[in-house]
Amino acid sequence: YRVVIPIYRTLLKLDQKNHEMYQQMAECCLRVNMSKEALESFQKAVEITHRLKPDIAQRYQKRVVQLMPGELGEVVRLAELYEAASWSDQAAEEFSSLARIYRKLGNMDAEVRFYERAVQAKDDWQYRRETSDARLRQGSVKRALELLVPIYKENPTDAKLLNVLARGLSAIDHND
Repeated sequence: YRVVIPIYRTLLKLDQKNHEMYQQMAECCLRVNMSKEALESFQKAVEITHRLKPDIAQRYQKRVVQLMPGELGEVVRLAELYEAASWSDQAAEEFSSLARIYRKLGNMDAEVRFYERAVQAKDDWQYRRETSDARLRQGSVKRALELLVPIYKENPTDAKLLNVLARGLSAIDHND
């Protein structure tokens, strides 16, 4: 693989928009423990494809995320690529995952923002429930209840939903 990498570099000078060649070079770099160069090649492949081919770009971005664990900005970009490729389930799950991470970090505004992005990607009652729960912890009782009432009508027996609803109603009582 080491022998092929300089050949890829030369070819990429001639064809700088060839995302597949960047991907192939990145794979070779990984095989010989050149992770920094592999990362740069995957990032270049994402840069080339993200606008017109988000369904391809998300595959490269997954590899970037793997090479940069803990870099939340890269996870956000992956979720946005899923969204652009109309992969709503994957986008919603990535945004929801980001919300849970930000909750653990104590950043309620980011938690709410990413749960809302999950709802935008896939309007699912469970994501709306989580958004409402985050809004309650943030102190936005009215906005939380606005989200809860319609989903309560559809899911009146969900224990988590009932818990969030009870906390929201309790918060109104305490504010009066």
